[in-house]
Amino acid sequence: MAAAFEGRVPQGHVLSLLSANQNATQAQLDPETGLLWLMGDLPAAGVHSVKTEPEVVEGTFQVTADAQGYLVSEGDRPVFFYQSAPRSLDGRYTRAGYVHPLYGLDGRVLTHDFPEDHLHHRGIFWAWHQLWVGDERAGDPWLTEDFLTEVENVRVLDGPLFSVLEASARWVSPLQKDDAGELVPLVRERVRIQVFRSTPDSQVIDFHIRLRALVDGIRIGGSENPRGYSGFTVRVQASPDGRVHDLSGIQKGDRVGESSPWADYSGSFGLGGMISGVGMLTHPSYPEFPPRWLLRHYGMQNVAFPGRHPVDLPRGQPLDLRHRLVIHRGGFEEAEIAQHQKIYEMVPARSF
Repeated sequence: MAAAFEGRVPQGHVLSLLSANQNATQAQLDPETGLLWLMGDLPAAGVHSVKTEPEVVEGTFQVTADAQGYLVSEGDRPVFFYQSAPRSLDGRYTRAGYVHPLYGLDGRVLTHDFPEDHLHHRGIFWAWHQLWVGDERAGDPWLTEDFLTEVENVRVLDGPLFSVLEASARWVSPLQKDDAGELVPLVRERVRIQVFRSTPDSQVIDFHIRLRALVDGIRIGGSENPRGYSGFTVRVQASPDGRVHDLSGIQKGDRVGESSPWADYSGSFGLGGMISGVGMLTHPSYPEFPPRWLLRHYGMQNVAFPGRHPVDLPRGQPLDLRHRLVIHRGGFEEAEIAQHQKIYEMVPARSF
């Protein structure tokens, strides 16, 4: 849960929300957004006062960088890897600026990269089939053709309740060059991935993606067929007993173009038959809420925004997309994804 906070707090300090009888609930301030985050219940009598601890508290998470990207771990358990360097399959399907692997609470890998059925799919990614500059196509980001997300810098914010990985990148295409033959940056992408301390049965990861056009005439859109796929996507490992849920219930077939605030994919990932899953939520600040989905039983779960008809991305008017993932043990019912969605909708939409 989060609330707007007015005031100044030293970097890394922990706040305590105190009730009238001095019972305390730990909280952490995000200095970028001004939101105060807490996990657990508020004091029964309400918050009477707020105080900061006198010492800086060490973070719960560790971030390890290498030539390929950044591994975020909670203690000894890996949580996700952000792929910042370009990666390809024998020189094809080059991609960067996405998340894979995403790990479950038991350490199993939940996502898929370069799956044989769709080699362009990659873990958790956000890409559009149509990218226009005026009347010219600028490659196909979804298929990773004539396009690359160039990650330029990454920074990390750490703390006891959450850690943030923030990356800045630019979109480039060999089809768009200036008079000197240099690649023209088309869109500035900033992504903020905020991972919260896990509970015994779940872990929450928030994604805030901001797109800002750097040239005039930018439009983005989905596939030009009725499915309209593109946008925020989670490609999970296919499970033989996988089940897809959304607001209308369990889906026995693929779900194409139907609206829902959330979706969930649950199944057994790996040996042992233990059920776990990934819930995918959208924030009510989304440009189209509730959004339309393309839900596939083979593992691709996509928020199909804006669909087959492209939308303008005017200069000076950034596009903000907010999602929350809930990594959970057990199936959809035990995870209470609908309740997670209600909590997420109460989070203020703050920029960074």
